[in-house]
Amino acid sequence: MKLVKIGRNEDGQRVDRLVGKLIPRAEKGLVYKAIRKKIVTLNGKKTEPDVRVKEGDELRLFFSDDTLRDLGGSVGSTEGNSKNADSFSESDISEAESSLEKTKEKDFPEKPGKSCRIVENHGRENIFINGYDFAENIIYEDNDVILVYKPEGILSQGADERSKKTAHRYDIKKTGGSESNYIEKNGGSGEVSLNDLLIEYLNATGKLSGTGETFRPSVCNRLDRNTSGIVVCGCSLKGLRAMSALIHDRKLRKYYLCAVKGIINEPGDLKGWLVKDKKSNKVRVFTERPADPGALNIETKYKPLATANNMTLLEVELVTGRPHQIRAHLASIGHPVAGDPKYGDSVFNRMIAKEFAIKTQMLTAWKLIFPKDCDGCEKLSEKEFKAECQWVKKYYSQDQGFFKGRIRQSSRTS
Repeated sequence: MKLVKIGRNEDGQRVDRLVGKLIPRAEKGLVYKAIRKKIVTLNGKKTEPDVRVKEGDELRLFFSDDTLRDLGGSVGSTEGNSKNADSFSESDISEAESSLEKTKEKDFPEKPGKSCRIVENHGRENIFINGYDFAENIIYEDNDVILVYKPEGILSQGADERSKKTAHRYDIKKTGGSESNYIEKNGGSGEVSLNDLLIEYLNATGKLSGTGETFRPSVCNRLDRNTSGIVVCGCSLKGLRAMSALIHDRKLRKYYLCAVKGIINEPGDLKGWLVKDKKSNKVRVFTERPADPGALNIETKYKPLATANNMTLLEVELVTGRPHQIRAHLASIGHPVAGDPKYGDSVFNRMIAKEFAIKTQMLTAWKLIFPKDCDGCEKLSEKEFKAECQWVKKYYSQDQGFFKGRIRQSSRTS
């Protein structure tokens, strides 16, 4: 038997969906049958699939431990069943468990875990990857939301199977000449992402409610691997819903800094359509709506801040958040992002790498402005956050004159 005490991250979820998360290998028919036969109870009583649980409720799944494991769940409390013995019968359980013949391992192969783990020195200060320390790069944090700076070179979320790496050692922080710890993916495969570090941080600091079976904290705005900047993370169901709603409704204003090839003297507002090619993992931009049913509308606003060496420093407002939008949209008008390996000008990139040692993609999500109405996360109402843009700090200098003109230097605030 498994006992689940409903916490704040489960509050408001439907019974059937919650049970489906607890036993992910079960077909929907088995879930509904278990609820109907009172093999699943809520607060000791029969419930319905569409009932929404509340914090403090108790959900019980009267399956054997072996059955729970076969269904992909974990074994919970071993509380005696006598408390609810009159609400179900052995024949009911046998009937429901017989449905497991449809859920053999060949239909539900084991998948490697998505979480990462600290091998030793489990603690806040040791959650890092390739020298990047998650905790030290947090810009804002409360119980529901974290804003954190992501450097280039790290995935926001795990890549799909075709692009995963098999290596499992990522750290390389050393103390006293020897490795102090390292992070690896469960199963030894896959690539550690910012999302993995988020979950490990919440685990290490005791801020992850429950076992993670029914709620998984997640980043809300994905940045490309080679794009640095502020990433919004939902740490609770409440925070995840609130941030996702702000982004979906385009109420969260997102600004980027980028250096592009060529001189731009006037601000602009680009509109068009974007089509993604999954095979090549690239997008194409059109000024008119194409016939492709997967075409997405895009809008990108920009204004020039400074110029130098046939480059312009732009502040870009991302009105719509589509894959590779800024890089592809600016490249479509002849101003690709400097250092961009996918949509950039390879000859130009080699030239600036040789002349100015620019080897990174010069694109950073540097500023977020929250609206007045932050339903669910009122603490963030009308707040503005900025991240320090490392390549601007490195390449902009009035003394060296790399970029002419004046720009207000960004600073990390909380």
